[in-house]
Amino acid sequence: MSLATGKRILIMGFVLALVATMSLAALAADTDNDGLSDDDETGVYGTDPNDADTDDDGLDDGNEVLVVGTDPLNPDSDWDVLSDGEEVVTYGTDPLLADTDSDELDDAEELFMYDTDPLDLDTDDDGLPDGFEINAVDSDPLDPDTDSGGCLDGDEVDLGFDPLDPSDDEDCIAMPNDPYSWGDLKTYYR
Repeated sequence: MSLATGKRILIMGFVLALVATMSLAALAADTDNDGLSDDDETGVYGTDPNDADTDDDGLDDGNEVLVVGTDPLNPDSDWDVLSDGEEVVTYGTDPLLADTDSDELDDAEELFMYDTDPLDLDTDDDGLPDGFEINAVDSDPLDPDTDSGGCLDGDEVDLGFDPLDPSDDEDCIAMPNDPYSWGDLKTYYR
């Protein structure tokens, strides 16, 4: 082998190594620094490799895909009107569940319509889930004794009394609590 041929082989080897290194670097490139490679953004997730938060929900694409499990192309993965970023960063609710506390009220309803706690099944601790109070018995989910008669709304419902009628609270107070009350169901719903 001549010296010229040896140099050519050496140069070709160097060029091949350089191309291979550049190809690996291109595969690992993350132009927007969101934790996803540009190739994965375009080829796997359909996100924009030049925009760290493709859906503008307040969570970067890498965080949505790799940590939270939300859709980086949908700003509200659970369709409850709160963006995924608001749920994770601001309210602490689950961006994959429209009703984080399973009380039959969406997180946004609790925050903006009823002022109840989307992380607490029974905001007023009266033994009735917030959604049941609003949708079934029309009692106040922020007041444990809606009729101010002295008996908790949950006890009134358990014992067959009306949580909106204070005149029956005296009878409610005199009766022993039912061991199979909403209080036990509250534990079941959580």
